[in-house]
Amino acid sequence: MEPKKSEENQDEDLIGIPVLFNLGKVENIKRSRPDGYGNTIEAYKNDFDLDIQNYRKLRDITNQIIEIEPYADYATVNFIEEHLFDWIIETHKENRAKNEPLNYLQDAFEKDLKEYNFYFRIHALGINSTFKIGQVEFTFFTDDLLLDYSKKFKEQYPEKPEKECELIFKDYISKPIAKVSSKGIQNKAKRNAQREVNLAIDCLKCFLVDESVNSSSKIMDVEYRFTETFPNSFIYDTNSDKFDFNLQFERTDGIAPISLNKEKIERLFNSGLNEVSEFISSPPANEFSKIIINTISSIGNYSSERNLHERE
Repeated sequence: MEPKKSEENQDEDLIGIPVLFNLGKVENIKRSRPDGYGNTIEAYKNDFDLDIQNYRKLRDITNQIIEIEPYADYATVNFIEEHLFDWIIETHKENRAKNEPLNYLQDAFEKDLKEYNFYFRIHALGINSTFKIGQVEFTFFTDDLLLDYSKKFKEQYPEKPEKECELIFKDYISKPIAKVSSKGIQNKAKRNAQREVNLAIDCLKCFLVDESVNSSSKIMDVEYRFTETFPNSFIYDTNSDKFDFNLQFERTDGIAPISLNKEKIERLFNSGLNEVSEFISSPPANEFSKIIINTISSIGNYSSERNLHERE
């Protein structure tokens, strides 16, 4: 059922103000109290609660289950903990257990287990062709692809304005992206996807030797790892009747865009990137493989250091 727009919020077209929805009466909210590290130490929902001692037992059980397949690869501690807590609530409410807790958890897991495609923006990088490193495809949304997505959106949601589809992709147009597939509960699938993206980008950085020795700049990186401040910009014009709008940037240091055309990408792959890409396409087979992967990640981190001495 579609959420109703709040009658109190009639100015839904105000720029910069998100549209608020009236979700109706909210019930069955789980409230919890975390410790200093963000771990839940007690929780309650409606008229039932688990105190610190009992919640610690729940956490201990959760930590044991997360070591078992398939949960180890495809679930998170919070997912297991949340659904075991729900089982306890349901059992308390019904005064009996409808099924075993592990069966309850398995049903929830199978319902939420999905194959995802994740798209992460990459900053300070320019490409004109797609390429793949490991499991990650470096690509961009083409006009034809966006048009196809728009058609699918209209077919599936004929009652919704096309603007809703455009808002999804607005900040990704004309931006290079790292695309990767990952299976699991959404949060775990995202973590696994980010691990693949991190490794692929670090591999690429290993071969960008000339760009890495520039001490005054930070080379490209995926958005969630990008720590530099973007240049401030503003637009200005005068009272002239002619078009004289101008875009000006302030503070342009800190980001050194890298241009990777098709020819340069081919040179990088021919210089050894292809072999490294094949190596990281499979999970590490032994401890030596893990050492190599850790070394790749370290080089990727060093190449992003602002201090040249830290890169030596």
